[in-house]
Amino acid sequence: MVAATTVKIIVGVAVGGLLLAVLILTCVLYVNSQKGTQAPRTRTRKVPPGMTRTVISDDPILDSIEGFMSPEEADAIVALVQGRFDRSVVVDDKTGAKAADPSRTSSSVFLLRSENELIAAIEERAAALAGIPSTHLERLQVVRYSHGQFYKPHYDYLPLVGGDVATHGQRSVTIFAYLNDLPADEPGGGTRFPELSVTVRPKKGAAALWHNMKPDGKTDPRTLHGGEEVTAPGTVKYGLNIWFRTRSQAHG
Repeated sequence: MVAATTVKIIVGVAVGGLLLAVLILTCVLYVNSQKGTQAPRTRTRKVPPGMTRTVISDDPILDSIEGFMSPEEADAIVALVQGRFDRSVVVDDKTGAKAADPSRTSSSVFLLRSENELIAAIEERAAALAGIPSTHLERLQVVRYSHGQFYKPHYDYLPLVGGDVATHGQRSVTIFAYLNDLPADEPGGGTRFPELSVTVRPKKGAAALWHNMKPDGKTDPRTLHGGEEVTAPGTVKYGLNIWFRTRSQAHG
């Protein structure tokens, strides 16, 4: 009787150990499968020389950056893209397809990777500010909002269905740089974060920086934001979208 009980205990311990080993292995495999899809663990808020950071929100991270670029650099980028704009598109949340949509009425143009010395410098500067390698940058995008144009509240992070998140990673951090000032009497044209009740006003050479993902790699719906309508007649707003992914990018 004692021997049978001992055997049952030994078998029970062995089975328990096997189940524990399987559980540990499963966890390890899951963690490894998620590598490259998690947001970078570094959530740096260091400021490169010449810039000043104003913290708007700690959770989620949203900062205003003064001195991201000089007025002359902003003017050079605007001059670079003249004649190259097309109607802006959006990414469908359900299918991942890109198409023009009434929710976004601006025009935009994607720059080539390191298109010239200035763009290459902006890429490296953005990487230093975000604390993420420049290899994780998408091609920079210049956007133009003319009178009456807007971009309704949306997320920068991408849908998992039908998109390229599996191969290129999720958008983890956004830097939106302002390439011109708006008239003092222009009530619109800001970057509005409705979940945070915050609007970042355009200032030439300044930028807004925010994290689209939480430290655990989950997307953060609190980063909902939109480009307010430009309301003053004859007014044009220029901005520069700088998007970081969780994986290195292959640029065309």
